[in-house]
Amino acid sequence: MVEPAEQSKRLMDMLLAERRIHCFQSRDGPVQIDSRAIDTFVRVNVSLETIGDLNSRWPELAEARFIAQDAVQIPTMSLGDLETICRSLRSQSSLVHYLKRREDFERNAVLPGR
Repeated sequence: MVEPAEQSKRLMDMLLAERRIHCFQSRDGPVQIDSRAIDTFVRVNVSLETIGDLNSRWPELAEARFIAQDAVQIPTMSLGDLETICRSLRSQSSLVHYLKRREDFERNAVLPGR
């Protein structure tokens, strides 16, 4: 969970620092991202495995010292969870809003019984 979050932060930081058209090579050929057109970044980790409660609130992982207190973290969900969210929230704006708010929720929520 930590390494993918750090990797996506590095990409986001580069796109913010260098506002231009970026060209990347992928397995499917070249990909271009025009970072001049981006005003908000929404980052999530997607896992192929269900990791249950571990992906529900990362501050508790830091509190329990499973990850460093200063670790870069973002919401993590299984591919199945992401598929369910995408099917439930059909519009792109609803999906983006949910993913952005999920980061705030995971950082600040106090869950019952914890």
